Amino acid sequence: MSREKGLMRKGMRRLVLSSCILALSMLSALSVRATSAPGEPPVPTGEASPASPFTYDLKDDDKITITGYNDPGKAETVVIPDQIGGYPVAAITGRAFRGNTYIKNLTLPEAVTDIPSRAFRSCSALQAIRLPKGLKTIGDDAFSGCKNLREVSIPNKVKVISEGAFRGCVRLRKARVGNAVKTIENMTFYNCIRLTDISLPSSLVKIERSAFSFCTTLAKITIPSSVREVGDRAFLGCVRLKDVDMSGKLRQMGQYAFAQCGFKEAVFPPSMKRVPTGMYSNCRTLRRVQIPKRIEMIGNDAFRGCDKLSKVKMGNRLYSVGSRAFRDCIGLKKVSLPDSVEYMGMRAFAGCTQLTSVKVSSSLSLIGGGVFNSCGKLRSIHIPASVIKINKGAFKDCKQLESINVSAGNKNYSSIGGVLFSKDGGTLVQYPPAKASRSYSVPSSVKTIGSYAFLNARKLVSVRFSGNAGKISERAFAGLPNLESVDMGSGVTSIGFSAFADCSKLSRVTLSEQLVKISDRAFHNCTEISRLHLPSRVSRIGVGALFNCSGIAEITVASGNLRYMSLDGVLYTKDGKTLVKYPARKRGSEFQVPDSVTRVRNSAFEDNGRLAKVVFGGNIRYVEYAAFENCSKLKSVFFNTNKWLYVSSGAFSQCQRLAVLVAGRRSNVERITRRLGIIYISL
Repeated sequence: MSREKGLMRKGMRRLVLSSCILALSMLSALSVRATSAPGEPPVPTGEASPASPFTYDLKDDDKITITGYNDPGKAETVVIPDQIGGYPVAAITGRAFRGNTYIKNLTLPEAVTDIPSRAFRSCSALQAIRLPKGLKTIGDDAFSGCKNLREVSIPNKVKVISEGAFRGCVRLRKARVGNAVKTIENMTFYNCIRLTDISLPSSLVKIERSAFSFCTTLAKITIPSSVREVGDRAFLGCVRLKDVDMSGKLRQMGQYAFAQCGFKEAVFPPSMKRVPTGMYSNCRTLRRVQIPKRIEMIGNDAFRGCDKLSKVKMGNRLYSVGSRAFRDCIGLKKVSLPDSVEYMGMRAFAGCTQLTSVKVSSSLSLIGGGVFNSCGKLRSIHIPASVIKINKGAFKDCKQLESINVSAGNKNYSSIGGVLFSKDGGTLVQYPPAKASRSYSVPSSVKTIGSYAFLNARKLVSVRFSGNAGKISERAFAGLPNLESVDMGSGVTSIGFSAFADCSKLSRVTLSEQLVKISDRAFHNCTEISRLHLPSRVSRIGVGALFNCSGIAEITVASGNLRYMSLDGVLYTKDGKTLVKYPARKRGSEFQVPDSVTRVRNSAFEDNGRLAKVVFGGNIRYVEYAAFENCSKLKSVFFNTNKWLYVSSGAFSQCQRLAVLVAGRRSNVERITRRLGIIYISL
């Protein structure tokens, strides 16, 4: 019975509302607009238009929700009335005005307390909006993309400004945030590129992630003393921001909070003990950094890419400099680490190309990998007695480094003639790239040549090993522009990845009789090697080990080798089934591949400038990637097989004159050649 009475009351309300609208339609003098001061949005009259452009719902609480707006006249100034038919307008749906392209000035009813998510999103013409004094929440992306909105004043009762509320309002110049707001949520003012005036309230506690990112004209901001947390990337990309007041009790600063900003001098909150990750990274105008005494850690990437940074002073409580903390600070010439510093992270000063002087902490225990990588003007370095570990590549590509000296009391490292070794002499860690010697004999104590140990040692012409060295690590001798000869003695068992890569003048290589493994790209781009002899114990030759060794005319193998063999200077596996390498300078324009061959290895014929014709026997099954790459004179390759034949898609790349002939139907050759624009002939 009560349900029936409720329905009757609702029906009566709708009847009354319809009657009011009918009566209003007969009074053409009524309007939704009233006069107002020039340049200000008009004030509502409290009545609805006879031909109302609004669509709405009457709710059970006798309040109206605006659900849509469609004005055929496309009025630029719109006032949403406080009442329609005597019922208060109390809400707006999220779709009511979204995407409107002609409203410039808008006034909301005083009874509205909530602006829902995306309610005015992409209202591209909107320039000014008057928000009701009783407003409490602004939803996600409520005004995002309102690219002509000039100014906004958030009423004092608003407690929540949700994520992205004004994101992409590219002409917004001034914003006042009411004094009830506690959080500026994620991306609230993101990409407001003309925002120059922002007023934050004393109620504010938290500025969240990317709240002001890419506000590119913002030059000054005061963070209220009430704020306890600034989120990740809060001011990222504010390239003109150079004046920030953080004098309050800020407890937590997010990662990259001021990255890519316009500071000339770094500022740190009074309560900060750790410089966060990326805090000032890529601040291109930053010139001075003075780390306060209270700071204990500098985070990863903290000042990375600050290319005008020239002065850094660190407090005496600092114990850790994070990975890449000062990477690519190309204006930095001198660094003095206080004696409190115990740790330098990976690539902490890498790419500081003007760095000439480094004073290392007497308490330093760990030097990270690549810590001074590409510090091209660093001439010497002193390793204190406290250092326990130096990770690989610490001095990689320090092209002017002449000497590395180690304190006599160090229990883990030593130096002989400016060359860095492990304490027992078993590992050669680093040979200074600018050391004056033209030749070097590896001491008999050395068992391992460390990674990057001789990288870019530009004055070395010859290297000779003693009988004890067993392992040559990755890129140990890579990029030596004048190295001509290497004698590995009798002890080397393993040659690491790219160990001799890019040694463009290396012509004489004597491999150790104990050699077992030649890793991938070991001699990559060693174009002057003409002959190579593989000892009897070699059991693995990695992919591209002889890639672009375009000067090789002959490869020979010791007769006792159980894994490889050589026929007429061509390298095969012992069973003859895999053709490993055909020397690029081998004489002859034609080659008949033995019938035993079923597979052609990666880069087997690459860069050959003499072959014009290659004929395969009936057992060929696989031709790997780049097998014939850049064979400039190759005109024909003939496959005569009835077995399934698979050819890698890059097998014939850069073979401009080639025709491929196939006798047999089961292969992918036609598809591959068509893709490369190579002639295909089926026989």
